Amino acid sequence: MAFLSTVGAVVLAGGRSRRLDEFPKPLLRGGDTTLLGLTLRALTDIGVAADRIVVVGPPNVLTGSGFRDLTVVREDPPFAGPVAGIAAGFEALAADVALSGMAAARGGQRGHLEFVLTLACDMPNLEPGVRALLDAAAAAGPASPPAPEAWVGVSRASAPGEEERVENLMSLHRASALADALRGLDPEGMSVRALLSRLTVAHVDLPAGAAADVDTWADAERLGLHSPQEKQAQDTEQVQGEQSQERHG
Repeated sequence: MAFLSTVGAVVLAGGRSRRLDEFPKPLLRGGDTTLLGLTLRALTDIGVAADRIVVVGPPNVLTGSGFRDLTVVREDPPFAGPVAGIAAGFEALAADVALSGMAAARGGQRGHLEFVLTLACDMPNLEPGVRALLDAAAAAGPASPPAPEAWVGVSRASAPGEEERVENLMSLHRASALADALRGLDPEGMSVRALLSRLTVAHVDLPAGAAADVDTWADAERLGLHSPQEKQAQDTEQVQGEQSQERHG
């Protein structure tokens, strides 16, 4: 995708995780990385440059993810809500990158930023969904009337009785339009839905399961995730079993 060099991402990873007993959701383990690490790996595998990714969360949020040098910022005040997180992340992302259609004369810029993904960190299978958003933007082109300013994922009902769900935190925005939407806002406590109401939105059907997220321990178990303590206990049990087999083999 030719325009990937103009894509950045803001990943929200700073919520309270109340339904996980306030265990930091981004630090859940999944294979050899964390839940946040799965998101970051998906983005870099797609082709989003690491220096175009900003994580919004506490200072230790990259622990165990396999990523060390990404920009990490915090919304002010902490826990002020997702739009406050998007605003903080976007400000950091755009600090030395020229927004498409705006003056590019500031020093230290790395080239223009045309699109910004805004993602929650709790969707371990999000890669196909992100690709669907990028494909939709590529197909729209710069002059489709009326030109969408944001593409938002939709999980369609997969069984009788289920309802479709708009995934407001699996979105792709034109960077200049997002800057306009955020300008002058007091984002504290604001919903992402309210932010998106300021933009021309196109909905994009997501592949099944792409937006499956982690809210509870049951969700974590269903999606193959666990706490680091559980992983350590499993590893210890496996080692002890192997040692026992060696002694009696």
